Amino acid sequence: MAGRRASRSSAPPKGRKRARKKKQSPEANGTSPVSKVPRGPRLTAARQALRDTLMLTRKAQGWTNGAIAAEAGISVTAAKDAMRNRRETLPDLLDQDPMEIIQNLLEQISASAGDLELMAVAYSEAHPSAAVGAKKAAHEARRDLASLLQATGKLPKELGTLRHLVDVRAVAVQIITGLDEFLEAVRAAKLPPAKRKPILEAADRLERTLETMTGSAETRKG
Repeated sequence: MAGRRASRSSAPPKGRKRARKKKQSPEANGTSPVSKVPRGPRLTAARQALRDTLMLTRKAQGWTNGAIAAEAGISVTAAKDAMRNRRETLPDLLDQDPMEIIQNLLEQISASAGDLELMAVAYSEAHPSAAVGAKKAAHEARRDLASLLQATGKLPKELGTLRHLVDVRAVAVQIITGLDEFLEAVRAAKLPPAKRKPILEAADRLERTLETMTGSAETRKG
């Protein structure tokens, strides 16, 4: 009798159901891959552009999407979307004119040098070491600018030859001035057209050549 009473007392009362333990979702118990990604503060547009550019660089270096996402602190899906959007905003250099590419590079390097100079001034009192670093970076940008100008032929490889170039241009300006006086005398002489035409054409060709040497036709006006 005592055994029967014990078995009856251990059974749950009628009308009551045992509470089933609810299964938590992967996001709730922290097992989801997305939940493991640290969520930091919202990035500004400038920082986001830098982050997305870095992710494209990592992709070109052979990193996997998972490693790229882990470094950026975002999910793999978000990393793929960010890289795709960033790639769409970048210019297609293969379709651009070479001179346009060079011009854009020159403008960007020149702008970077100016920005670094401003940073050096801004940090000169509060962070002197940062100001020195910005000043050095500005010098590096100017060196890159000079190298690019030399590569495109706008500056000579040996900058010491500029002195000779200045001398040649000065002589060319003097020749152009004398040539203008000669042409005025030819026109005033009222030569027959058959004789005057070849003289004027030859003088015009010479004048254009000299203007090319001086860099511009405006040089002789100064």
